Amino acid sequence: MVVLINHLGNPLFWPNVFAAVEYRNSNKSPKTTSKVLRTLGMVYLWAASRKLDLDKLLTKGPFLTANDVEDLALFLRLNSSSQYKLFESSQTRKKTKITRMEQVRGGFKDTDSALETTNAAEAATRIQWVASYLDFHLSRRQGPKQENIRTQAESAIKRLRQLCPREKHTIEAGEELEGLDDDIILIAEQALHPESPENPYRTNFNKYRNYLVWRLLLETGMRRGELTELKVEDVSYAEYRVAIKHSKTLPRTVPISSETANYFHAYVMDYWSQIPQKARQHGYLITSQKGEQLSEDTLNQIFRQLRNKVPGLPEYMAPHSLRRTWNDRFSRSIDESKSGMSPEQEKQVRNRLMGWSINSEMSERYSRRHIRKRADELGEQLANSIGKKNDDKP
Repeated sequence: MVVLINHLGNPLFWPNVFAAVEYRNSNKSPKTTSKVLRTLGMVYLWAASRKLDLDKLLTKGPFLTANDVEDLALFLRLNSSSQYKLFESSQTRKKTKITRMEQVRGGFKDTDSALETTNAAEAATRIQWVASYLDFHLSRRQGPKQENIRTQAESAIKRLRQLCPREKHTIEAGEELEGLDDDIILIAEQALHPESPENPYRTNFNKYRNYLVWRLLLETGMRRGELTELKVEDVSYAEYRVAIKHSKTLPRTVPISSETANYFHAYVMDYWSQIPQKARQHGYLITSQKGEQLSEDTLNQIFRQLRNKVPGLPEYMAPHSLRRTWNDRFSRSIDESKSGMSPEQEKQVRNRLMGWSINSEMSERYSRRHIRKRADELGEQLANSIGKKNDDKP
């Protein structure tokens, strides 16, 4: 069980109630619950830096104002290190209000160094979780005395959701889930191969580990968190299968190629096994050279280094883009096969391999880009065929 505690080691009552009601009782994964509670911890850190009694405001007081939530949204866009810098500054200096992002980029007057932001996707997720927490409190406040508060509070929560940053790499409206094209995959494959002179990583351990990361993500479409939780015993070298046991949705077993199985074997036998036994007794497959389990942020950093050092790779190339790529390739393989699979059967197969529930609608989201591209191709073929018929006329 995940519990949020304060600086004295005592559980924070309302965040833990919220997590129990909205996440634990809904069978959400412990990892998701942990992330939500960490985000709520940021809200309480913000409140402390502003000298606000957050619990009192949300349960008995006038709730939060529109100005409060704008200030909070900008605080949530900071990385954790910068949040603590701002908090520490507030304990000894005059209260500083965040009024615009330029302050974050250039540094606050009351801080010793510039503050840095997290990525847009992470900030947007935090803001949505916090908005849900505020909704939870507002829904509890009943009675005639609350009517005046309700209108103002609903407006503030709506404003908070409007402040979610947008990612820059969307293709067009409704097409934000973009995978990698074949030419991009080829560039990355050639650069990441352990024997490639273009490989941007220094040690053989990192070269083989990162190449295995690339192939597992590309061939299975698993999530970052699922990859970091894989253990050596979860990969069957003989059967070409990977058991994904720790997932925020459904556990599953998925196939890999014989080539990837061979690279897994080489990595484990030649490099991972050389880590001192005590440091690798946890059994995690994707680790540092010292045996430390890699975090999701470290996986992101691996891809950032790759983008920065290999020309031709797009800004949106990241671990999750390979999940999107898997879905693009799956859609294409269905189009090219002669299996006669119905749309409903295709949906069920995709849901199983991605770890979604039988009734999940996520398959529609992830197949959207392929449908658009296929529609463009068919439209172009139709236009060309009409042109040819017109040319045949006397």
